[in-house]
Amino acid sequence: MKSLKLFFLLASAMIIALLTFAQCDLSKENDEINCSKQFETIGLMLRYPDGEPVLLDSTKVFWVSQNRFLEQDPFWWKLAREWGNYIIVDDLMRKELRGKKEIMRFMGYLNDRVVIERDILVGANYCHVEYLGTEPLSIQIAYDSEIFCTDQFEFIGLLLRYPNGEPVLLDSTKVFWVSQNKYLEQNKFWWGEARKWGNYIIVDDLMRKELQGKEEIMRFTGYLNNKIVIEREVLVGANYCHVEYLGTESLTQVIEP
Repeated sequence: MKSLKLFFLLASAMIIALLTFAQCDLSKENDEINCSKQFETIGLMLRYPDGEPVLLDSTKVFWVSQNRFLEQDPFWWKLAREWGNYIIVDDLMRKELRGKKEIMRFMGYLNDRVVIERDILVGANYCHVEYLGTEPLSIQIAYDSEIFCTDQFEFIGLLLRYPNGEPVLLDSTKVFWVSQNKYLEQNKFWWGEARKWGNYIIVDDLMRKELQGKEEIMRFTGYLNNKIVIEREVLVGANYCHVEYLGTESLTQVIEP
């Protein structure tokens, strides 16, 4: 009889523990889901000096670290445009951005010209996307803005050829930023694509802001069969829109076999 009572006591304790555990999990789950139902967006508000909205013809948003453009919903784009608001990211990207700091490059077009280009720092918490920058998201656009950038993604690189015109297919390359005493990271995909043609990228528009208004030496080193076959210093900089080659020598070079 005592054994039976002990069994019921133990069973009851286990059930209470399980119920408590379930309640805790349920409470935790409710806490996690307890986000506002507001569908959040991060965007730029563009105004002319007189307060009128800037009605752009089109926009693009480039996700810098992923090296790709984001898709835009035509319906919401047109709806937001009526007020001069332009969505960069929204809660549909919450999971991709959660816990990260990502740069989205916004480009706005009017009459086939870029009238605004700006990098926006974004991320997301468990519930919503977040703006992580410090500058205001409301921008005034001058009627007679003279700064127009092409949407061409520019890069500076060396074109390496053998005397017979065939491309030099290097095994690997390094680019050393002399003044900063560091090597630049290379995008493996683009490196492989450019290599097929004997092109080797030194800098591209992702470095435009770092190079704007400067004259910087990048030391390019190319390897073949574990030997250095080329080492060359390339002078680069950038204007407001794109990176620029500031040297005078040709960027096409012949390599002897």
